[in-house]
Amino acid sequence: MRIVVVGSFGSQGDPQYRVHQPAAALAALPGFEVFELHPDAVARDAAALAADVLVLTMTLDVEALRLIRQRRLLGRPTVVELNDYLPDVQPWNPAAASWQDPRSHALFQALLQTCDGCQFSSEGLAERLAHQSRRSVVFANHLSQIPPPRPLPPGDLNATVTIGWGGSIGHRDDLRSIAPALIDWLPRHPQVRLALMTEPLLAEPFAVLSAEQWQLHRPGSLLDHLQWLQTLDIGVAPLLPTDYNACRSDVKFLEYAAAGVVPVLQNHGPYRSLAEQGVALAFSSPEELVQILEQLVQDVGLRQHWSRKVYGYVSEERRLSGHIQERAVVYRRLRDVCIAPPGPLSPLLVQQSEQPLESLADWQRLSPQHWRMGLNTPADQERQAAIAAMQRGEGAQAERGFRLALQHDDADHHSLSFLALLLRQRGDQLQALQCFRRAHALAPLALRPRNGLEHPHRAELQRGQALAQQGEVEAAIEIFRGILCQHRSHSGALLQLAAMLRSQGRKALARACLERLLQAHPDHTLGHGSMAGLLNSMGDEAGAAAALKRAQVLDPSLT
Repeated sequence: MRIVVVGSFGSQGDPQYRVHQPAAALAALPGFEVFELHPDAVARDAAALAADVLVLTMTLDVEALRLIRQRRLLGRPTVVELNDYLPDVQPWNPAAASWQDPRSHALFQALLQTCDGCQFSSEGLAERLAHQSRRSVVFANHLSQIPPPRPLPPGDLNATVTIGWGGSIGHRDDLRSIAPALIDWLPRHPQVRLALMTEPLLAEPFAVLSAEQWQLHRPGSLLDHLQWLQTLDIGVAPLLPTDYNACRSDVKFLEYAAAGVVPVLQNHGPYRSLAEQGVALAFSSPEELVQILEQLVQDVGLRQHWSRKVYGYVSEERRLSGHIQERAVVYRRLRDVCIAPPGPLSPLLVQQSEQPLESLADWQRLSPQHWRMGLNTPADQERQAAIAAMQRGEGAQAERGFRLALQHDDADHHSLSFLALLLRQRGDQLQALQCFRRAHALAPLALRPRNGLEHPHRAELQRGQALAQQGEVEAAIEIFRGILCQHRSHSGALLQLAAMLRSQGRKALARACLERLLQAHPDHTLGHGSMAGLLNSMGDEAGAAAALKRAQVLDPSLT
């Protein structure tokens, strides 16, 4: 069974816990081969179509919807993983910028509703979103490696006790909510030190403390973070009672506990169940946090008790090796229930889906059953930087980056598509059209170049539709045929022309139009639905049933 996991790469938390480590554990099971793929890799589409099961990890790309639909025609399921409720992200969070565009919200909802299954990182996130997905499952974070038990803290009450917190900008307000109480309490305990691993901006409130009582460590890789945890005795995890925080995971608890650090968690969201199970200390207010810290600092035996308890819990209950079979069962079941609908498939789709995964260039083989493809080439690097610039609204820099990527690899259809979008935005329609044509020739199933080629004909298409509504059928037909002379696979023109021809009783010609449409756009739901109606009117009940089934597979609301 071949699993392709598309997700962000990196040495920090989420890429490790949600992509790299689960992929390696799954690849260690008999009968599984796992291919990790960066979402911006040129080979993403080819690998995605060839996979038995595709997992899209926080991949918010309109092309993902097209891949899901095309894979469904092949009888191959797609799972979308979500590990944050991003539409509700805090307004001051840098991630919020991309959610100011309503299209991002629409894409988020469409991915949930289109995919064959959704996997979540926490029960809170599943409670909020699972009802929008066909199938859902929670795969909590687990640890692939747990260090040996650390020595218990010394029994000397005068020994230094280090309290720590590490986190990103997304936890800014959580940390600020406990800062005044900590700043007031710490000077009364000269043997206590505060250690923070975060950006300096988040640590600013603590600058009023003496230099001897607190330290700031810059964030780094997950390995850096785990090594830093070994210097702590107590770890705090504030989490304000917000809807966004209710959807987070309990990964901070796992990291503290595996290091033998005593976790003190806010009684909200993912931490509430841990408190209810009695496996972690929890607070509901800054004052209660200080009371718990006071007890732990004064009672060495209490710290030793909780250090042993939380370490024992994660060692026995939260090892990845003890839970990876759950994913294997879910993926096998999903593969078995996802069945291709009857009827012919587009040769383009069949050709791409049958391409052997190993034949794609640039795989790094990590183990006998585990491969990874990142952004390794100069073209990859330039394209990634250009996409980031485009997202920031820096069009000139993005254009330079895409052109540099194409100098390194003139077959980079992603860079061609994005460059075409930039050119069209600045009004250079001719160059944009040339780029879209080249991208379409390289990746004829991709959505961006197809839409880009159809875009210049919108006004003519609307004029033809208006004429058809006015009863001027022949005039409308001429307009649609004119569009097709310039772009032979224009989906709107083919669909409209087929409808006009069918209304005139020229059903064979209408069928030819729809066949051309579905060859170029195999995931066109309206095209399959129109074919079903046409074939039924021609007395081909079996063909009509098969076409309707394909339409229903693409859009279950048609059932």
